[in-house]
Amino acid sequence: MDGLVLDAFVTAGRIPGLDGTASVLVTLVPTAPGAGADLDRLLLARVARGAEAMSVGREAAVAWNGDRDGTRAEVADDRVLRRRTVLARVAGSDCLMASFTLTVISGRAVAGLGLASQPRPRRPDEESIEVADALVELFDAMMTTVRWLDDQGRVITDRPTT
Repeated sequence: MDGLVLDAFVTAGRIPGLDGTASVLVTLVPTAPGAGADLDRLLLARVARGAEAMSVGREAAVAWNGDRDGTRAEVADDRVLRRRTVLARVAGSDCLMASFTLTVISGRAVAGLGLASQPRPRRPDEESIEVADALVELFDAMMTTVRWLDDQGRVITDRPTT
């Protein structure tokens, strides 16, 4: 999916209690308007593949852990401790989706990224896993605070009617 990156948040240094860093990427994803462009069906298809239904800014959304296709519960790569993605409808639009992705990366692997001669990173310790899980909970809580605003700064509460 090609989209417009709206914002990216990255920790400034290591997170206390976690040998690693975290980032949140927020992207707007345009969809092709037309009779076949049913965003609710797109979200239901994600649910059918294991995503959880939720609400973001009073709009339908889905969330999943791990890979892009949402079929695996966790990320297998030792460098990525947790990855959680939320895909949500944008209030006031029938042709935009918003994607929010949290990625928590092990610091043990950061130094060796891209270097073939580096040994495979060690499995993260239990404390790092607990902190990564807490960041996922915080991310989910953050999603409950999203409000869609128009260009005047007013909260959008309804979808356009045709």
